[in-house]
Amino acid sequence: MLKGKTAVVTGGTRGIGYAIVKKFLDNGASVALFGSRQETVDKALQSLKEENPDYPVMGLCPDLCDSEAVGAAFAQVKEAFGSLDILAN
Repeated sequence: MLKGKTAVVTGGTRGIGYAIVKKFLDNGASVALFGSRQETVDKALQSLKEENPDYPVMGLCPDLCDSEAVGAAFAQVKEAFGSLDILAN
């Protein structure tokens, strides 16, 4: 259903955000999960890759109070996956 789409999920390292990441991946999207700390991003990515090493997922932890950092993160997502179609914030 989401094949060929790219999503960014802020707060995607745990709870509802993590569930959204997983649902998007299971439905064919490429996903960039954003977290507040690198440790939580790494833990979420490890868990996802253990479940399915082929998931097209990446993780970033930009300072969401810094518009330049957020813009750079979105540029990284677009460079990695070719587009940016969905934002779950």
